[in-house]
Amino acid sequence: MAKGKQQSQPQETDGQMAAASKIDKIKELIFGENIVQYNDQFESLKRDIAAKKQELEQLIDEMNTAVHTALDNSATDLGIRITELQDSVEARMDQITEDHIDKRSLGKLLVDLGNRISE
Repeated sequence: MAKGKQQSQPQETDGQMAAASKIDKIKELIFGENIVQYNDQFESLKRDIAAKKQELEQLIDEMNTAVHTALDNSATDLGIRITELQDSVEARMDQITEDHIDKRSLGKLLVDLGNRISE
């Protein structure tokens, strides 16, 4: 009995394959060349979509690189401007300090001059 069961399974598989083959033949008869054209069109669309996807991924990579470069350049430029501004502020502070010292020195000289005149 075990042998009979083993033999029936391959026959069922062959029967299923035959049924699938018959279904494919019926589809071909009903739809004919249209199904082949549809399949070709779908495959063509799949290839086009895959190509466009690859192009978009490349564009995204290029844009990411461009954005990173622009950010790096902006950061460098901003750093340079901040340094220049700090130098300008320090120079102005030094000038103000020197002007302030000169005023004090001038004030002392005037007081000394006034004291000498009084004497």
